Amino acid sequence: TNLFGIILSGTIQCPAFDSLSINGNVVPSVTSAGRFSFNHPLDLEGENLIRLELRDLSGQTVETTITVIRITQGPQLTIHLPDAARITTRTPSYELAGEVGDSAVQLLINDQPVEIAQDRLFRHLITLQEGDNTFVFSASDALGNTTTLQRLILLDSIPPAFESLSLQDGWVTNNPSFSVSGRFSEPVVMFINGTPVEIASADGWSFEHPVLLVDGENSLVISVADAIGNTHVQTLQVFLDSISPSLRILSPASGLKTGDATIVVRGETDDPSASLSVNGAGLASSGTSFEFTHELQPGDNTIGMTAVDSAGNSSSASVNVFRDVEAPLLL
Repeated sequence: TNLFGIILSGTIQCPAFDSLSINGNVVPSVTSAGRFSFNHPLDLEGENLIRLELRDLSGQTVETTITVIRITQGPQLTIHLPDAARITTRTPSYELAGEVGDSAVQLLINDQPVEIAQDRLFRHLITLQEGDNTFVFSASDALGNTTTLQRLILLDSIPPAFESLSLQDGWVTNNPSFSVSGRFSEPVVMFINGTPVEIASADGWSFEHPVLLVDGENSLVISVADAIGNTHVQTLQVFLDSISPSLRILSPASGLKTGDATIVVRGETDDPSASLSVNGAGLASSGTSFEFTHELQPGDNTIGMTAVDSAGNSSSASVNVFRDVEAPLLL
């Protein structure tokens, strides 16, 4: 039994009955018909010996002994997999495993029956959901005593990702030496073109790593792995452009004198994406050639132009035009 006490009851057939004692304690409630009922505690886990002694009026006694086994502890339950109260894995398919004691007649995992093999071992294949997965193991014996254990499995199959990254694919620069910086939400191991990158844990898993570029296209292979082994690899193309765009003003020729209030300026550049400006003001243009009308002030006029490419390289060109507004003198 798994109770902490039992009721002893019966009928005494003795014409000269005097008393009934159980383990030395006299049973007070024996009826005139010889019937008795007594609530007896079971103080010990395991065997409890109950000695009944019947005495008649002449002092003669009869004894009998009953053994009652109290079992209130659940059956043995050992979990082999997972081998810790909480584990992390990146594999959705996982096999739970363990063993139960000989007294176990039923095993439940999250209220689902699991087969117990003849060698008392069990295995149960499950599919994990992303995040925390809780499993409750319950082994029961025939008396209803239960042993319960719990395990928590965290499925983390998501590759690490940047919270922020200072670099974008296709970035163009005119600086051969710069630093790539960024931040992660978890501890990671990181490499750029095979070189380890130091991650500063005190600053939210951030990094800043120097990179040297060569002229033209540069491939930066960034590989990141988290603590459980999930990996993320990406390649970014960075272009080093240290050559300034060409800029030529084809007309007017520098030093031209004119009486006109405006003049048409024509020229060309070898970079169709370069941003052009005239005396500091932006000039809308497309392609490699440009043409615009410029207003002249009386006297000297400097028409200064600048071309800036996407990397920040710049070139300048200028011409001087003199506007003559004085009428000629007749002598």
